[in-house]
Amino acid sequence: MRFSCHRASYYSRFYRSPNCGRLYFSTLSSALFAIVLLCFAKHSIASENQVESKPLQELSLIGQGEMHWMAWHLYDARLYSADGYYRPQGYPLALAISYARAIDKKHLVSATTKAWSRLHIDPPSRWVQRLSNIWPSVNKSDELVFYVTTAGIGQFYYNGDLIGEIDDSEFSAAFLAIWLHPETSGKSLRAKLIGGRVLPRSQQTAEPWGLKEETHDK
Repeated sequence: MRFSCHRASYYSRFYRSPNCGRLYFSTLSSALFAIVLLCFAKHSIASENQVESKPLQELSLIGQGEMHWMAWHLYDARLYSADGYYRPQGYPLALAISYARAIDKKHLVSATTKAWSRLHIDPPSRWVQRLSNIWPSVNKSDELVFYVTTAGIGQFYYNGDLIGEIDDSEFSAAFLAIWLHPETSGKSLRAKLIGGRVLPRSQQTAEPWGLKEETHDK
């Protein structure tokens, strides 16, 4: 029986076939080099797109913390502003949420409406409908960013990609109130997000939330 260097007996004849060995290594080296280049190109393109789509690049971190419900770690949250200081309804402002577990979007919307109810905020039905249309279900390690522009427009980013916006400054204030209003149910998280970096009332230009905000003025 005759054997070729490309058949099963190749390895037994390898060292007796110098030309075949050189061809094999040459082909293998070329293939590996091509794979490395392809992976590098994909990584570069992904990184470039991520930088362009994320609104956090030009903002400074104010504070961060974790949200727990009973024994479960739900998510990590970070708050950003232009200068690293918190101003109630002072924009631009961004809230980034990195999820520690999978959550269906129906539960996300339901939790949002319940949080508004606790703050005595009666959301228009269009807000709830827009959230249902924009939000995806999230998995562990997914990140959802809510970025409010200087004009008060609320934009949602999912893992770095813009997925929708709501052009309503009242919605932006109401959504952030879930975490930042003094009567929020997550007061411990609020304190960590604000991080003590709150400008004095005399330097705040907006009436916070449209609801009564705590004050240290005497």
